[in-house]
Amino acid sequence: MTARFPARAFVHFIPGALVLAGLTWTVTHAQALPPPSSDFVRYSPYVVFAAGLLLSAAFHRSRIFHTLLLLFTCDLSLLLTAGHLSTASTDLLVRLLALALPLNLVLISFLPESGIVSRQGLFRLAVLALEGAATAIAIRFYAAKLVYIISVPFVQWLPFASVRGLPHSAVVAFTLGFLLLLLPLVRRRFRPTDIGLFWALVSGFSALCVAQSARLSSVAFAAGAVVLVIALLEAFYAMAYFDELTDLPSRRSFNDAKLRLGNTYTVAMVDVDHFKRFNDTFGHDAGDQVLRMVASRIAQVSGGGKGYRYGGEEFAVLFPGKCVDETFPHLERLRRSIEELPFKLRSKDRRKAKGKKPRIPGSGRGSKRETHVTVSIGAAGVVGQKRKPDDMVKSADKALYKAKSYGRNCTVVNQEWS
Repeated sequence: MTARFPARAFVHFIPGALVLAGLTWTVTHAQALPPPSSDFVRYSPYVVFAAGLLLSAAFHRSRIFHTLLLLFTCDLSLLLTAGHLSTASTDLLVRLLALALPLNLVLISFLPESGIVSRQGLFRLAVLALEGAATAIAIRFYAAKLVYIISVPFVQWLPFASVRGLPHSAVVAFTLGFLLLLLPLVRRRFRPTDIGLFWALVSGFSALCVAQSARLSSVAFAAGAVVLVIALLEAFYAMAYFDELTDLPSRRSFNDAKLRLGNTYTVAMVDVDHFKRFNDTFGHDAGDQVLRMVASRIAQVSGGGKGYRYGGEEFAVLFPGKCVDETFPHLERLRRSIEELPFKLRSKDRRKAKGKKPRIPGSGRGSKRETHVTVSIGAAGVVGQKRKPDDMVKSADKALYKAKSYGRNCTVVNQEWS
């Protein structure tokens, strides 16, 4: 299924945008900050980092954990070296961080989730440690030479020599980082973690632009940590209330929505016809594609309905304030839209041999076969009566069973409560 921009994706960008706006105000109004001696200013970034690291470790979110650790390491290196390095060494440290930060964030973004203490997790930690050691050696022995090399404007056509002291190479690295981080955003349908990594890169860029003040850079890095913690909380919410496969609200969301229904509403249950047979014939990957395709149509149901993933191959649609007669045309339109959509599939036992095209037995010369997916729909509604939503779900299930007994691929309305 082609990735699309879900409506709620805009909501995920709001916290990062607000934090970035606050960061911009802080950097431009540095005099408004409490004095450096304030315990709040001194320790609050570490509290944010510690909370984020503990939460991400507890819930095995390795990508957020490693991103927080990366930001914390950058922040700590600037704080510990402030006033102790020569100007050339400080410039080199900032420029090396500006090159390493976007590269590491892009790698973290494209790598899958893994346990923090797993082999992959330990490997990532080892890479970060080696980068830190290489940076220390470079600053100790090759500071002047490397500052000159990094500062060369190797892209001559760029209209700037630097941005707030960052050389061409660093600006190009951040620009490529921003562009590359947009790919997983679209590919994974704007998951909160990917959005958090994007804002972390924005905060890291801001921090290194004001690296001459360790105090301001620490505030900027902490802002990135705040965004990541928010992304972590959003990911937990999404896990609980949205189905990962179909991107529809989950059964828990459905149960919560039932509690807010009034005395007039319709519940519809949608079931994919012969799904088990389809799964056994073409494999679970093809079955997942079918569920995503059906879900994409249910998400666009008309008539004020809202779709949910109920479980397995079954979906639910709620129509608050609508009686059965009002919803029937919209359910029929939904059923026909699924039936008329061609579905291309491949055999589950397609050969992997090099140079051989995969084939479906009996499909002729082509490696793909087109089929059509159908659904059965059962609906039940209540008008002006106080009925338990669970009873209405059972009534809709009865209508669904009737639709199956009638040969499937049809919509049946149960008039029990209407």
